[in-house]
Amino acid sequence: MATRRISRGRGGSPVPIIVLSVIIVGLIASTVVLGMKASQLQDDFDGLAVQLRDAKSQRQSDLKDFRNYENLVGLDHEAAKADFAKLKQELMDKAALEGEDRTTPPDTMKNLLRRYADRCALLDTQVRDRTQELGTSRKESRELELRAEAVEKSKQEEAQKATERHTTLQGEKEKVEGVLRDTSQKLSGDIEKLKAEKQQLQTKLDALEKDVQLARKTVQQKDELIDKLRNPVKPKVQLVDIKTTREPVDGKVLTVEPDGEYVMIDVGRRDWVSEGMEFRVFDETNPEARKEKGRIQVRRVYDTISQAKILDQDPLDPMLRDMAIINPAFSRGRQLKFVLEGRFIEPNLERLLGRYPCNIEREVTPETDYFVVGEAKRRPGEPSWKDSPQYGNALKYKVDVLKERELLRYLGER
Repeated sequence: MATRRISRGRGGSPVPIIVLSVIIVGLIASTVVLGMKASQLQDDFDGLAVQLRDAKSQRQSDLKDFRNYENLVGLDHEAAKADFAKLKQELMDKAALEGEDRTTPPDTMKNLLRRYADRCALLDTQVRDRTQELGTSRKESRELELRAEAVEKSKQEEAQKATERHTTLQGEKEKVEGVLRDTSQKLSGDIEKLKAEKQQLQTKLDALEKDVQLARKTVQQKDELIDKLRNPVKPKVQLVDIKTTREPVDGKVLTVEPDGEYVMIDVGRRDWVSEGMEFRVFDETNPEARKEKGRIQVRRVYDTISQAKILDQDPLDPMLRDMAIINPAFSRGRQLKFVLEGRFIEPNLERLLGRYPCNIEREVTPETDYFVVGEAKRRPGEPSWKDSPQYGNALKYKVDVLKERELLRYLGER
């Protein structure tokens, strides 16, 4: 009756019975699930127990193997620790990695060997790099050797060519020396022959000179008479004529060269002689009248003498040694005094005269040597040099008048 009351509830409804049934079914299902999980947990526990037993057995086996190793090598645990410490120290000292911290050494053999392996890998990399560099160096060395061999071969070829050239030149030299010896012997014979001919010609020349001297003495009187007729004594003229005026002698002819084209005179560089200067040559045998023999021009100047070329002379009455030479624009041993007047062809005449031993003055005085007049064309209305007061002074003091062209010719500038 009670059951019936419960199952129906207060109102006799069947709902409580259903709820109760559901709860009972849930409890039964939970019990079944819990039973299944308990069974699984039991299986897992059994599996762990088996693994633990296997691990324990493996540890006992490893311990047994280690004990056997200890017995085999005769070490105990403390000795192994000491060896391990020593090995670590040696590896740290001999195979330490670059940049590693030595204050914290590896604590296990695995870490120690790993560090050593890293060091070996680094060294292997360095060895490969060095090997590669060594290969490159060997390659470059080989290239240099090949280049050196090529250079040596080239040198040997050049040396061989030079040797061949030397041999050829030596042969040509010997050939030329032979020709030179033959030519020298031939020339020696020719020289001896020419010396003999020269001696004969000199003997003939001496005889001819004696004949010339005799002929000159014979003709001298006639020449003096002709000179007097052609050049009567006159008062000093405007333009200098060194044939009649007593222009001082500047030097003399030292020698007449055998070719008859050059003479040597006794004035040189120390006397302010320069190349191109002209001198007139006079025979002053007769002190009353100079006889002009021709003109010479300086071609080569030395310290105290000069070589001059004969410009003109009479072939039948040539220049001889000891004859006087005169240049109005030159005075040996002193400076000449010039006064310039008029318009000149040479615009830099004063600068040009500055190269010679002379003084340019503005006024004519009794000490003036030459009154030089320009020959350039005058401008319209420009007075002539003859109208200048200085020309009057030149006439007053009897100063020689020298034209510009003649002065330049005597100086060798024209």
